[in-house]
Amino acid sequence: MKAPSVKPVRCAIYTRVSTDHGLDQEFNSLDAQYDAASAYIKSQAHAAYSLSVEKTKLAFRSAYSLLDKVAFFLNDYLKLDIPLGAVSFRSLWFVERGSTELRPVFTDAKNWPLRGLYWLAKDFVERDFQASTEPDARDVAKIRNHLEHRYLKVRDRNPLYSLPGPDVYDDRLALSVERQDLDAKALRILKLARAAMIHLCLAMHREENIRAKDDKSLAIPMTLPTWKRRPKH
Repeated sequence: MKAPSVKPVRCAIYTRVSTDHGLDQEFNSLDAQYDAASAYIKSQAHAAYSLSVEKTKLAFRSAYSLLDKVAFFLNDYLKLDIPLGAVSFRSLWFVERGSTELRPVFTDAKNWPLRGLYWLAKDFVERDFQASTEPDARDVAKIRNHLEHRYLKVRDRNPLYSLPGPDVYDDRLALSVERQDLDAKALRILKLARAAMIHLCLAMHREENIRAKDDKSLAIPMTLPTWKRRPKH
């Protein structure tokens, strides 16, 4: 695939002073203004601001939050009684945060899709659970944290923009990531969220069948209407 061409943009830096006092110095006010404007231009050279970037950020946040919703559902459905503030997809499975002991409801369950959800959760890290089966799990968690609580700088990877000078991405509130890395991690989170929903549906189907065998009460079947997919024109 041919890389998209980059059209250079010329910038004019305008500086001014209200008096000629101090202009004879080696480094004067005009030089300081020029350096500040140059640093700002360099900081924006790589930055990617577009609707597609914002859509990628939104997809990342939505997919990650979907996993927390799965955890809240399981906490209620399985009656785990975990305080709402402590429920998360990573810590749901253990008797307490930071513990490696699984809850009996999971160890005793003959529900393989539910166990699949547990192993899916091991792809993520949290404050008390730093071990993960994915090598970039910490980077994914860091991106999620900055999207939720700070902000994320997305930059394009282009050698034409590799300008010399100090690190223009040094920002204690922001995390700087390359566009390609954000796209790859967002796609992986979306795939994990899809897998989690499939595992959850299968696990609930299995659990309902188990409960139906133990339940002696009557259950009335319900027929759902069919839906015909319209052909694309």
